[in-house]
Amino acid sequence: MTKSLKDTKDLDDELADFTDRILSGGISATSLPSDDEELLGLEKTVLRLSQSFPHHAMNQATIKQMQADINIRRRKIDAQPRTIVWWSRQTRQRFGLALAVIVLALAGILIIPTFSAGNGISASAGLHPLSVGLLVLLVVVLPLIVWLIKSHK
Repeated sequence: MTKSLKDTKDLDDELADFTDRILSGGISATSLPSDDEELLGLEKTVLRLSQSFPHHAMNQATIKQMQADINIRRRKIDAQPRTIVWWSRQTRQRFGLALAVIVLALAGILIIPTFSAGNGISASAGLHPLSVGLLVLLVVVLPLIVWLIKSHK
């Protein structure tokens, strides 16, 4: 069942007031004033969040130690050799296979007309059965064979 807009606004206002009191230090973790189950759950969440952050300022020694740790981590990261992730072995293999398929397709486009030049009517449109078979062989079967051979090594 959905709540009315007024109930939702009241809930938002009560939660905002509760959060303001928590931030000002006016409410302890033991006094949760709400009767509404949803608001009570939200108030508990606000309490957990307020308890997870320190309320007092850090001393200078802690701040300097944290800065030193960050600088050490940054130097370690900068000292590590940077690997080019996008040019991994698998990427090179895929690129090589795609290049091989493109070369075979272009070779097929250039070679097929020479096989079928003497067959049939020279002014007819379309592919002859012999050229279709060669096209399938060059474009589908040969890259498949190459891929199978390379994948089993």
